[in-house]
Amino acid sequence: MSGLTEASDLTKQRLDIIKELQELRGSEVICYVTGDRPKNANIPGMSGQVSQDHLRFVYDHLDHLGDIDHLDLFMYTRGGELMYHGH
Repeated sequence: MSGLTEASDLTKQRLDIIKELQELRGSEVICYVTGDRPKNANIPGMSGQVSQDHLRFVYDHLDHLGDIDHLDLFMYTRGGELMYHGH
C-alpha cells in the first residue's frame, strides 16, 4: 500500500469516527490536534503545541459552522499556552 493510500485510509477512518461521535452526541465536533513527536525525531512539522497563533484557525472553523445548538471540542495536545477564558 502506498503512503498516500495509507494516509487516505487513516483520514477516512478519522472522519468516520468524528461523524459517529457527532451522531451519538447530537453535536458538531471540532478536533484540535497538535503533533506529539519529539523535535529530535527528524520529521519536520510533526511537533507542535497549543499557541496563540492557532486561535485564528479555531475561530475560522467556528465561523464556518455558523449557528449551532451543540459543539464538542476534542483536544489532543502535549501542552503549550493553555488558558481558559470561559464563563
